[in-house]
Amino acid sequence: MSFMPAVPMTADEMTRLRKSGRWLLNHAKKHMELLDEAHRDHADGIEHTHPNRMTLWYNVAQLRAVGEVLGSDGIGRPFTTRGEQLAVLPFMEHGREFVDECVTRLINMFRDRHELEVTRHGAKSGYEHELTEEQADPQLRRDYIAWTHEQFWGIPFMMEGVGPKQNCTFCGARSQPHRVLKACGGCKVAIYCDKRCQTMHRKEHKAECKAKAEETKAEEA
Repeated sequence: MSFMPAVPMTADEMTRLRKSGRWLLNHAKKHMELLDEAHRDHADGIEHTHPNRMTLWYNVAQLRAVGEVLGSDGIGRPFTTRGEQLAVLPFMEHGREFVDECVTRLINMFRDRHELEVTRHGAKSGYEHELTEEQADPQLRRDYIAWTHEQFWGIPFMMEGVGPKQNCTFCGARSQPHRVLKACGGCKVAIYCDKRCQTMHRKEHKAECKAKAEETKAEEA
């Protein structure tokens, strides 16, 4: 049985959003690990958990928005479900209102994306002032705005100081001035934003990595 997306979209848009959703699931898994480690190592220091909590607030909003526009009772269900599961966890205690507002804005702007005159030159995402400077650092804001343009709307986002756009094979993190993605040492195809993503992806990537490496070796012989 096939499900239609909740918002009218092309096949290419559906493919892009499903890919983004899978990246978001991995991104949330990674940052939940980091949050748990920060709590364990710094039980009395909220400043140590703050960056991962803020990242996960955005992550929850993104998962729910992608799930809703794809159809929360169909192909978007895994993303909506995971977003809702994360939304009830303790780290969301002071972020639920922010996330709800964020999801509403994302969905509304996706529905109205054609009327927004979104072009290849970019458009304002509407999120520049959602969080105070104490709540979100410039890198987190930039990541979120870039995601809104590139993965949610599907339009280019120009970023100074960055070469060709790349995304981490595991979590989808975008190349940034502070984030240089590095290729897998085996296949030279998969790229990762850090060692943790490479480690978390190792089991899934192992067979493909071996095949790619052997293919490259054969071509060079």
